[in-house]
Amino acid sequence: MILISLCVFFAPIRIKDKKLISMNKRDEQKNICKKYNSDFTPLNEDAKIAVALSTVGTQPIYGSRIDDDDEVEWYIYCGEFEERDDFYEPISLNHLKEILPQVEQYLALDRGFNFIIDNKGYEDVWHESETL
Repeated sequence: MILISLCVFFAPIRIKDKKLISMNKRDEQKNICKKYNSDFTPLNEDAKIAVALSTVGTQPIYGSRIDDDDEVEWYIYCGEFEERDDFYEPISLNHLKEILPQVEQYLALDRGFNFIIDNKGYEDVWHESETL
């Protein structure tokens, strides 16, 4: 009887844990925004993101949320930038989370923000207006 009641007791906790995982990502995004004095501007699930897929797997990772681009929310590349018309490819937010999960915490930064990160813990975040 005790075993049965323990199983019933723990089942709802597993469901809550799944919800907490996504809440933690949202909290991470809010913390990054607060840390860098950005408005919290999360992406819609249908957001357009341009990624240089041929560079994925190299370091560091660069991201720019262009202030005056109404079509694309983020431009992201890894390693070295190349001046090519086909450098960036459009992908979905879910695809980005699969191939570059480490950028997810930065995606709620407001327009005009940029970041550089690497797999050794380097992080630089700034707003475009700070470079003028």
